[in-house]
Amino acid sequence: NTTNYTMANRYSFGSALPKWVGGVTTSFYYKNFDLSAVIAYQLGGKFLSVAYSNGYYLSGEFGDDGNQVSSELLNNTWTPQHTNAKFPMLFYNGSENFTDGATIGSWAYTNMGLFSASYFNLKNVTLGYTFGNTLLQRLSIESLRVYVTAEEPVFLTSHSGIDPRMSLVGGMEVGAGYYLQMSSISAGLNVTF
Repeated sequence: NTTNYTMANRYSFGSALPKWVGGVTTSFYYKNFDLSAVIAYQLGGKFLSVAYSNGYYLSGEFGDDGNQVSSELLNNTWTPQHTNAKFPMLFYNGSENFTDGATIGSWAYTNMGLFSASYFNLKNVTLGYTFGNTLLQRLSIESLRVYVTAEEPVFLTSHSGIDPRMSLVGGMEVGAGYYLQMSSISAGLNVTF
């Protein structure tokens, strides 16, 4: 309704603090197999992504700093033919009406850079097998266990590419160009002679 941010209505969009933060560590054993997992989760809370607020929602092919516009904007802004779009309009960088991305003034942001801080993270899962004593005695081995471990195999959030674990208080560091933790798979062998 206005391009003057001092005239715009202001609303509260929730708290930066999550409702629940927790984790589960568990192990299962069946015959010679063992399975263990470490899970972490957070429910509730919001965080502001400065990267999205200040840069990724710019119009045009590139912003002033050379970054590409977010692919979310493509064909997802309101038009008379596309009234169910996620975004109301393109933000024109450097124009007299809109200054930079979703920023509407000095330290004043729209809720377009606000994301849910909830996540589910399977941090570690290990599957192992311990060989029986009959086979091992022939090889003069006391114990033999083989295993496969996956680190960070599953990380689910409300928005791909953003890690809300970067801050528990909705800090500006969240979603500001950090890489997500890498996933890895490794295999191992435990032998006791």
